[in-house]
Amino acid sequence: MKIGGVCEICYNRQNSLQKLIVNKSTIWKWKIVIDSAENEPPAYELELFWDATYAIVVTLLDQHPNINPEDLGLEEIATLIEQLPNFADDPSFATERMLLDIQTTWYEELHT
Repeated sequence: MKIGGVCEICYNRQNSLQKLIVNKSTIWKWKIVIDSAENEPPAYELELFWDATYAIVVTLLDQHPNINPEDLGLEEIATLIEQLPNFADDPSFATERMLLDIQTTWYEELHT
């Protein structure tokens, strides 16, 4: 991870390595979870905040693979996000713009 610029983070929804560029204003907190018994490489578990659109979308795709975001209203999307296991933000911080961005990104990821 670089300090004061761009962060290089490896993670994708299949838990394989993928380079993801995140600007420094994005609030993602990472912690390494090591399972020493199985001697596997570290897995990354992230806490989700409203402005981490792509991380939220990846998690929604993992948790709800059969849901089409076009079929949901913004309140339903907010509820799904708040119920995600790693969601750590204040529900009252969500804005309509954030929810629309999440819905759009979710749709694009689902259909590409």
